[in-house]
Amino acid sequence: CLEMDSPEIDSFKLWSEADAGKPRETPDKGYFKDVSEEVGIPHTYRETDPDGTLEELWIRVDDGNNQFLAARNEKAKVLLVVAGKHFGYANQDKNMFVSGVVSSKSEEGLMILMSASDKSLEG
Repeated sequence: CLEMDSPEIDSFKLWSEADAGKPRETPDKGYFKDVSEEVGIPHTYRETDPDGTLEELWIRVDDGNNQFLAARNEKAKVLLVVAGKHFGYANQDKNMFVSGVVSSKSEEGLMILMSASDKSLEG
């Protein structure tokens, strides 16, 4: 994940350390368990923090053909993830998550083929 608050971080070095099985300490820790069979959806994982106070369900929908980006700004409490044509944006302060699939680009801009958001925030 690209830390927008720390531009001096060498992301290649950090990924190399993680790939070598020696990731750096982070406050964001969790245990991942493959629950694909349990929920009936392929590539589904449950993350639980060590204290058991948080549980998240993660679904891999696209590997992006090795084209992906994750960027986080901790001060603004926002996260953007892009993999292939899929994207997700989260804003913690606004309790908002939006995701979608980009289908094409034209002079008018990007066409979003499918999107999902918090219905309570829609106007």
